[in-house]
Amino acid sequence: MKLFTINKPKYISPTIKKKGKNLFWTLLFPLIGVLFLVTGSLAGGYPIIGNSITYNSVLITMITVLIACFALNTNLNSGRMDFSLGSVGILACVLAFKTLPDKTMDGFAIIYLLLAVVYGILLGTISGLIFVTLKIPAIVVSLGVCLIFEGFAYVLTDGKGSVDQSGAIAPSLYPLITNPWFMLIIVVGISFFMLLTLKYSKFGHDKLSILFGQKVAVDTGVKEIKNAMICYALAGALIAVYTYIISIYQAKVTISTNLGTAMTVLQNFLPIFLGGLIAKHSNEVIGLICGVFSVTLFKEGLIRFGVDSSTISLITSLLIFVVLTYMVNWTNWVRAIKNKITNYKLSYIKKTKNLKEEEKE
Repeated sequence: MKLFTINKPKYISPTIKKKGKNLFWTLLFPLIGVLFLVTGSLAGGYPIIGNSITYNSVLITMITVLIACFALNTNLNSGRMDFSLGSVGILACVLAFKTLPDKTMDGFAIIYLLLAVVYGILLGTISGLIFVTLKIPAIVVSLGVCLIFEGFAYVLTDGKGSVDQSGAIAPSLYPLITNPWFMLIIVVGISFFMLLTLKYSKFGHDKLSILFGQKVAVDTGVKEIKNAMICYALAGALIAVYTYIISIYQAKVTISTNLGTAMTVLQNFLPIFLGGLIAKHSNEVIGLICGVFSVTLFKEGLIRFGVDSSTISLITSLLIFVVLTYMVNWTNWVRAIKNKITNYKLSYIKKTKNLKEEEKE
C-alpha cells in the first residue's frame, strides 16, 4: 500500500515550449517600451493615452518610422546599406508636385501620392541599376546616388531648399493624417502588404534564400539581380509614401544637401536592428513592428520624463552599439556563459568529491 504519491512534473511538448519562448522574447521589448511611457508620463504629469497633440504626434511618428524601416530593411537585411533612400523619397515627392500644374484639381492629393510612388519606384530602380551595373559596394553607390538626387531636387526648387505645400494639400489632409483611425488603417494595410510580400511570395522566398545562402540560391535558379532590383523598387515606393506623409505633416518638402538626407537612414537604425533581433523569434514584419513600437514609446517616455534631446540621442547611439554587438556576438556570448556554468558545475562536483574523501579519511 502506497502511503504517498509522487507528483510527476507535467509534460510540456517542445513545440509549446518553443512557442512560449518566442512569444516572451517578441513581447519583451514592447512591454519595456510601455513601461517607460507609463513611468515617464506619471513622473512628468502627462496623460498616458489621450487625443492630445502629443498623442497624435507619437502615433504619426510611430507609423512614419515603421514605413521608413520597411523601406530601409528591404535592402539592409540583404547586406546592402542604402544611404540614398532619403533622397529618393524627397526627389520623388518634388517631381510629383512639380509634374502636376493644377494644385486645385479634384483628387489632387491622391494623384500626388500615386505619382510620388511611381517616381519612387523609378528612382529606386535607377539606384538599383547603378548598383548592379557598377558592381561596387552598395554603400559607395548609395552615397554617390544620394548626392546626385539631392542636387537634382535642389535644382528643381530653384535653390530654395524646400517645396511649400501649405496652400495646396496640407490644409485639407492635415486633419486626416492626424486622425488615429485613418493612420492605423494605413499602417495595417502596409504591414499586411509587406507580410504577404516578404513571407508568402516567391520574391520573399527568393530573398530569404539569397540571404541565408547566396551561392546555393543562385545555383538552384534564384535570379539575384532581379531580386535586388525588386528590392530597390519596393524600397523607393515605401520611402515615397513616408516622405509624402511627413511633407503633409510639415506642410512642405524639405531638401537637404551634402548627404543630409542620409539622416533618414541613420535615425532609424535602432528600431531596424532591434526589429531584426525580435524577428529571430517571430518574423521580419512582426519584428519591425515591435521594434518601432518599443523604440517610439521608449523615446516618448524619456521626453515626458524631461530628458533633453541630446541625451536621448546619446542613449540611442549606445543602445544601437549594444544591440549590434549582441547580434554579431550573441552565439559567442551564449557559448561563453554555458562554458562558465559547466566549469562551475564541474568544479563544484570535484570539491564535493574531495570533501567526501577527506571525511572518510
